[in-house]
Amino acid sequence: NAMSSYKGAIHLRYSSNSTIEDNEIHSNAGQGYCGRSGSNNGVLRDNWFHDNGLTAVHVGHSSGVTVRGNLMENNFGGVVFDGGSSGTMVTENVIRGSTGAALRTYFYATGIQFVDNLLERNAIGISVDGQRGGQTYYHNNIVANAEQVRFVNGFSSNRWDNGYPDGGNYWSDYAGGDAFSGPGQDLTGADGLGDTPHALSGYDLPGSPDQDRYPLACPIAFADGVISEF
Repeated sequence: NAMSSYKGAIHLRYSSNSTIEDNEIHSNAGQGYCGRSGSNNGVLRDNWFHDNGLTAVHVGHSSGVTVRGNLMENNFGGVVFDGGSSGTMVTENVIRGSTGAALRTYFYATGIQFVDNLLERNAIGISVDGQRGGQTYYHNNIVANAEQVRFVNGFSSNRWDNGYPDGGNYWSDYAGGDAFSGPGQDLTGADGLGDTPHALSGYDLPGSPDQDRYPLACPIAFADGVISEF
């Protein structure tokens, strides 16, 4: 299905257990998809969102949503969560060319996992609001965004890695090496993880939670899903 030239292509309220898949959603003045007010346990997968005037996907006041295997190109933004959204998985998506943020959380969104995504050549890779933390980001390739991470309202208390040895994210601006290994990166021998944490957007003060403790030394090679198909 193709949906274009609307004010907003898909807008759901109080609509749970919906599946949106295999659509081309483009050239709309507003959002490609907006699910609000208890639109819980929805699935958005294998869609192509491009050239929309606002975000490709906006989830508000909803929980248990899965955003998987979508291609999002040249929209104002990629995926946005607000208003207490929680318990959501965002995985295996490609988000590139956004004039705003590829990923954004604000206004008490919490408990969202961002795993195995490619964020490439966006104005902002990730925008987080310090009013509420609880998001987890790991195994994402965060590449050549004009601003890799933007913080609003201070520290966010999010998790930027999945511990050792699973590691964190690949950052194209990480300048550290990989000569050591172990949880403290003090044992001889490379392990595919950077030897020093990657401080995010200047928040490298002692005690700051906003650092990737185990940045990946090389980009993730995604095995399947939309990332390898486009």
